Amino acid sequence: MEERNEIAEVDREEQLEKERNIKRYLMKLHYINLYPLNPDRFYEDEKRKAMKNGPKVPTRKDSQKDAGITLWLKIKSFFSEDARKKRDFLEEKAEEYYKENLELVMPRKTEYDKQCDQRYTFMRDQLRNGDKKEVIRFMKEVLYSDDFSVDGENRYEIDVSLDYLEDQSQLNICFRIPNEYEIRVIPRYRQKMNRADEASFRIDIVKKVLLRVAIIVFLSDIDMNIQKIFLTGYLDYFDSSIGADERKNVIQLKMDRALFDKIDFEKVSVADLYEKRIKPKMSGMLYLKEPVDLKEIK
Repeated sequence: MEERNEIAEVDREEQLEKERNIKRYLMKLHYINLYPLNPDRFYEDEKRKAMKNGPKVPTRKDSQKDAGITLWLKIKSFFSEDARKKRDFLEEKAEEYYKENLELVMPRKTEYDKQCDQRYTFMRDQLRNGDKKEVIRFMKEVLYSDDFSVDGENRYEIDVSLDYLEDQSQLNICFRIPNEYEIRVIPRYRQKMNRADEASFRIDIVKKVLLRVAIIVFLSDIDMNIQKIFLTGYLDYFDSSIGADERKNVIQLKMDRALFDKIDFEKVSVADLYEKRIKPKMSGMLYLKEPVDLKEIK
């Protein structure tokens, strides 16, 4: 019995430590493990991937296979004079194939790589110049490549749509916020939480998620195309009254680069930032009412 109690106590301590780690992670959710996307590296990576899909440069190994040099022939050539002579003959043919293929493919490969380089250099320049299509494409990569969790274990499933107002240097972002069941609620000091406290905890997570979105966008925008962000958080849910998926905008906020540049995100009080600076519009009773009953933010 005593041994069983000791095992139970160890399991309990492990569970408590796990919850403490998750809580520490969620407290820093707006900036922890945040990796901005550098556009220069991004377009170089895109170019390398595209080049890999171009004409394949022939290899001697491929030419030997085309010439009929098999593994069995290589083995036999160590023990049979006839097999050795056959292998020598086929290796000469393989070398001829290799040189012919190289002469045929390399000009095409060189031209293909040149076109890839020109295409991705042009796209990088388009982003640098604030082209609407390219800003949206790059910022989608920024947001979809982010990796974070709202329960401390599973990667959050991101869904986002963007628009860019070139004349205002403003990025409009519609970002899916977590449903109630996706957020792990961890009480302070193992105290029991009522529904209102749980809802407040979830809203705090949402605020950090949306703040994270703004941070990674501004940090990745090294070309300074974006001076303002208009960010809408929406719930994506199943409405049983019509038997279909619905989405509803429940929180909206604005942030400009001037405010962003002032903030120390490791030291800032997220609650104070929202209350005194950002002042978002938010549906009342969020995470207390069913999504279908929430007022939509226009």
